[in-house]
Amino acid sequence: MVVVVVVWVTMTILSLSTMVIYILNICVYTHTHTHIHNRDGQIMKNNRTDKEQLLRAKMVTITRDNG
Repeated sequence: MVVVVVVWVTMTILSLSTMVIYILNICVYTHTHTHIHNRDGQIMKNNRTDKEQLLRAKMVTITRDNG
């Protein structure tokens, strides 16, 4: 019984840390992506909400995956 609990806790921690890393990656990617655009002057600073940036990051990723 103790073994089951230990395994379950380990799995939970692992999945949580994976989610956190994934979210951090999205945030970092969105931030750097927007920063690059800011430098090019294509997007004005503070012009987009966080949701729009996330959607944009996802769209860029999808486009890149499709070639």
